[in-house]
Amino acid sequence: MIHRQTRVYSVIFALFLAFVAFFSEEKMALAESAQKTSSNSVYAEPISGKIIEIINAATYTYLKLKTKTDETWVAVPHTDLGLNTEVTLDKPMPMFGFQSKSLKRKFDRIYFGVLRSQKEQALKQQEKNSKKE
Repeated sequence: MIHRQTRVYSVIFALFLAFVAFFSEEKMALAESAQKTSSNSVYAEPISGKIIEIINAATYTYLKLKTKTDETWVAVPHTDLGLNTEVTLDKPMPMFGFQSKSLKRKFDRIYFGVLRSQKEQALKQQEKNSKKE
């Protein structure tokens, strides 16, 4: 009886250690990603571009954007936008080596954030144009 109880406690302790190790590694990966971005902020500058590829998953929509300088992947809460739509990702948080379990795909670099609404985008563009004048 005592040996059986000792085994149960040993298994529970081993599971606890595995749980702690798993979440510690995940937090460290997030911290490293944030540190690579900036020492002052975990957010990068807003990213604007045209949608050239769309992958819908359970809760996220993955969008490949053609920006002025390159092509980059972003992930946003589910959206119904179509190809060739111009969008801006606000408060993008980069993730390096992100593995999507639902897509069974690894992204070398992807930005998670929220899309600026079309109304907000129009207002920002007006502000930008008025500063040029």
